[in-house]
Amino acid sequence: MNIDNNLLSKHRYVPAKIMSNFEDTVKSRKINPEIIVIHYTAGASKESSLKELIQYHEVCAHVLIGKDGEIIQMVPFNIRANHAGQSIYRGKKNVNYFSIGIELDNWGELFPLKDTSDNLVLNTWSGQKFTGSHYDHIDKNGNKTYWEKFTIKQLKSCFLLCEELRKIYNIKDIVGHNDISPSRKVDPGKAFPMIELKQYVFNSKIPNFLVPDKNNIKSEESKPISKPISKPISTPIKQEPKISEEEFKSVIEEKESNMLTKIIMYLFNFILNLVHKH
Repeated sequence: MNIDNNLLSKHRYVPAKIMSNFEDTVKSRKINPEIIVIHYTAGASKESSLKELIQYHEVCAHVLIGKDGEIIQMVPFNIRANHAGQSIYRGKKNVNYFSIGIELDNWGELFPLKDTSDNLVLNTWSGQKFTGSHYDHIDKNGNKTYWEKFTIKQLKSCFLLCEELRKIYNIKDIVGHNDISPSRKVDPGKAFPMIELKQYVFNSKIPNFLVPDKNNIKSEESKPISKPISKPISTPIKQEPKISEEEFKSVIEEKESNMLTKIIMYLFNFILNLVHKH
């Protein structure tokens, strides 16, 4: 994953409405990002959320990550996007002025109903019946809440992007929208592995879902992990010794010779048996 001139290389770029007058925008909205803020869209799909995010001046983020792992950029990383709203981080207000906003395609919190068969039925905030995978969270008081799970592809893209942003912009921290606007926001929610993200980006500790065939994280494939694992040590693959073409032919000829000998001995024994019988 590469960033060139504040834009992701080889990724879809759909400019938000605030970028309609590029020169004026660069002059008036240029920032030096210090932190990353993680959001969920609370929308039905990647494309529907993208449509909403690019058409208004009031709400927009720098990137949107779909459930399929696709990263769509809407605002260059050095331009202020309106993703945080009324917010404060360690005493500094107006977090939009020093942050990069990442939106993840996800419904967020789900709300339980029960059907006639007494099975759990979950609805989205919009009243739609939810049919995807969910994560159950129980707080210290025993209260249970339900959240849509993030996909492995989505989390992988998010982790790798945040790692690259840290390198390019010397990012100091990653927070949720709920951390900077606690009285009015809950995203990215209980299903998002924020601890694992920070450990990966700042301490180089790789979560299980980034290791091949390991999916132990808050996702549709598995349960949440309690600890990230350290970077795996690669084991060299034992190479079989190479043989020349002449050696290969010699081996084949030897095998053919042995086979012919076996056939001759079989025929010889067969003829002897016939002679003895007569």
